[in-house]
Amino acid sequence: MKPRPRLLTFGVFELDTTTGELRKEGRLIHLRHQPVGVLRMLLDRAGELVTRREITEALWPEDIDVDVEQGLNHCMKEIRAALGDRPESPRFIQTLPRRGYRFLVDVHDGRDSSLLPMEAVEKALPPPAPLPASPEDRGAGLKVRVTVARPSDNAVLWSETYDRPVNESQALENDVVAGIRTGLRQVLAVHSRPPDPEEKEPSLRDGRFE
Repeated sequence: MKPRPRLLTFGVFELDTTTGELRKEGRLIHLRHQPVGVLRMLLDRAGELVTRREITEALWPEDIDVDVEQGLNHCMKEIRAALGDRPESPRFIQTLPRRGYRFLVDVHDGRDSSLLPMEAVEKALPPPAPLPASPEDRGAGLKVRVTVARPSDNAVLWSETYDRPVNESQALENDVVAGIRTGLRQVLAVHSRPPDPEEKEPSLRDGRFE
């Protein structure tokens, strides 16, 4: 059975540890194999110091004939370029001179839930907590006020209050949804009509909002 991808997410980035693919907001970012390995070590130990020696010993065999210190420096430059990070003002990777590096952002570890059947996702979600409906709670009420306002000056264009007992929460939800639609339709109807030269500003002509 093919294993599902393990994703390490941080900020707007995610690293698929199965394929070594780095993505930013879903867009693939090219990163060579060795820089991916270095980034993986930093993500696995986010918040901790990962020494240069630990990285070079993990990624470069002892019998390889290369300058591993220079190779690590190139890897770090590629990683920072991919993340848009700068060593003098780091957002993701802090350099501890002559010692190593520390990943500064929280990393979330999980598998790609998009590969799961929708039924499995729904079963994994906790059930909603029911509102109390005992006789002593029937007298309690919920009140919701819906307001449509103009963003430029916060002027109220439409407003309504909905009040129902706790045990009628579904009906209250329906009232609120219907109220939002009604308010938006009324406001759009007023503000989309041709301007009246004798009227300085569109109005709903409702005394409640004057």
